[in-house]
Amino acid sequence: MDIEDTDQILAALRKGMKTNGGAQVRHYRFDRTTEDGSVQEVDVEIHDAGAASPTNRFQVMAYGSDGASCSGNAEEKLETAIAVAHWFALDTPGTGARRE
Repeated sequence: MDIEDTDQILAALRKGMKTNGGAQVRHYRFDRTTEDGSVQEVDVEIHDAGAASPTNRFQVMAYGSDGASCSGNAEEKLETAIAVAHWFALDTPGTGARRE
């Protein structure tokens, strides 16, 4: 199995764990300026459920250093998942999904 083949890895893990879920998660970090002018460090996660989940393959979640967070619906295309994320929620600390 190739470590770079997300679909193979997800299939093997799903089979071994006897689950239908799971996703590869890639992490990115940014500094952004909020609407009030403060600087916020944001951790972005892109969840890739693989080709076995074509209609809801990608989902974006983001967590701000001030407690704000956002997410969007799972989508077929990565570009769409990025576009529909509720980025505006990052301007309101303490809202949105909580990071576990």
